[in-house]
Amino acid sequence: MQDLEKKDLAALRDSTSADFESKALSHGDPWTGLQQMEFPDGKTKVVKVEDSTDDQKHEIKTVTVEVGKSKQKVVYRLKKETPSQKWVVDDVFLNHRQLDEDKSVATQLHVQVSAVEVVDTWRKKDRSKILASATGDLKQTLSELPPERVALLADLLVSDIPSGTNAKGLEIIDDQATAKFSKQKGDLVLQLRRQNGQWMIDDL
Repeated sequence: MQDLEKKDLAALRDSTSADFESKALSHGDPWTGLQQMEFPDGKTKVVKVEDSTDDQKHEIKTVTVEVGKSKQKVVYRLKKETPSQKWVVDDVFLNHRQLDEDKSVATQLHVQVSAVEVVDTWRKKDRSKILASATGDLKQTLSELPPERVALLADLLVSDIPSGTNAKGLEIIDDQATAKFSKQKGDLVLQLRRQNGQWMIDDL
């Protein structure tokens, strides 16, 4: 995945599956999340290839490679797309623990970009967009506040988070995630929930 390291978005889209693009590349700035991911450097050596199929009967290859002198194992999931029959990267796991816990690069990028977008949305204090960024229960609670209270709450929560700040300490369990942002006094912790393929703010 040299395209990830080179930040070549056009080449990255050409070499990845539609699912990868929809999760990680379809919105926001994917390079924001990449800054916190440690991609190993060095030559790669394929050490294991496993064949399977997904629910749509696409051919899948799970390829484990060793990278560099440290021989860090990175796992690539390749998919043969139709009708082109071209093998593309469907996902990447920077170690086997991420594979076991289904915490892929695409998922981490999606959560990271979504968290940054939530903070940016709240920073603009647009009540309708703030409500649109929230799940049902939180949306209902916020909708009961007058517009000036929503703006005051947004200012209190995110005004001292510099623009462009990355989330830290991402934790992802199934369809729930947390992301932290450093503030002048302590951290702002966002609880996110995945709904209809999108990560939305569930609590904070």
